[in-house]
Amino acid sequence: MKLIITALFFASTVFGQNPDKGVTASCGPTSVNLDVEFSREQGSYTQPDLNGTQVYFVQDDEYPGYTVKIGLDGTWVGANKNDSYFSLSVALGEHHLCAIVQSKFSAGKQMAFAHFSAEAGRVLYFRTRFLGGVKSDIPPHLNLELIDSDEARYLIATSSASISQSKK
Repeated sequence: MKLIITALFFASTVFGQNPDKGVTASCGPTSVNLDVEFSREQGSYTQPDLNGTQVYFVQDDEYPGYTVKIGLDGTWVGANKNDSYFSLSVALGEHHLCAIVQSKFSAGKQMAFAHFSAEAGRVLYFRTRFLGGVKSDIPPHLNLELIDSDEARYLIATSSASISQSKK
């Protein structure tokens, strides 16, 4: 009997925890949504930051119309929609990324995570895209991955620069 009560106690503490806090620590606040506009400038590159890493986020979207927000260390830093990209300079050190589909219908279900170490003068390219879906046996899911610089430069050259800001 004591074993059952002890097991129930530990189970209740595990199930009572909010996994959302630890898992989504790299994301921004759930209450924030971002509007995305596009710049006419395509394929522009920023020189690497000698005090940090220049990071590009490219959305390669087979399913147009979705806005994907990007979180860095607990703050939303931008968003992409359709085939678009944005970049930012990141301070040296370890960083954690979150990508999430901004939608009231898929809240918390379409998320992806990654981490990287920023080093002086480095340039990194991350791609978000949906994998699986109608043409596949796999359910659609959001993917966030570090990609090769040559592939990234091609995607950037054929994409629009995105500019995002908080919705009011």
